[in-house]
Parts: sequence; structure tokens; C-alpha cells
Amino acid sequence: MILKMKFRKCLKVFNFKLLIILILFIASCSGSDENLLPIKAELINGGIFNSEEFIGTPIVINFWYPSCPPCAKRITNTS
Repeated sequence: MILKMKFRKCLKVFNFKLLIILILFIASCSGSDENLLPIKAELINGGIFNSEEFIGTPIVINFWYPSCPPCAKRITNTS
């Protein structure tokens, strides 16, 4: 029981440190005006994605793997 409590405390400390590192990493990103290289990819429905069609608008690209249960759940939730 004591070992389990120590593990939970250690896990909380680790998560807190990881959160701090993530915040510092995000804060250190520069807001440069460089454009992303053009991306062309085949979509799952057979279409073609061309990033140049979306210049000036934000794009969210979700990469997933069908054998990953959280990924598969996410895909069914967004469809």
C-alpha cells in the first residue's frame, strides 16, 4: 500500500515536470512568417490533399493508425 502511494506521488511529480517542460517548449516557439512547404497527399477517400489550396487558413492534420484503440475511437467520433 505504501509503495502504491509512493508511486502515485512520483507519477504526479513526473506529470507536473512534464507539463512545465511542455509549457516552456510551446513558449519558446517563434512566430516566424516562414511558409510551410507545400504538402500533397492522398486522402483515405481517394481524393488529393493540397496544402496550397488552404493558404491563409489554419489546417489541422490528424495522423492515426487503425490498430490503435484511442485512434480508432477518435476517428469514429469525428466522422
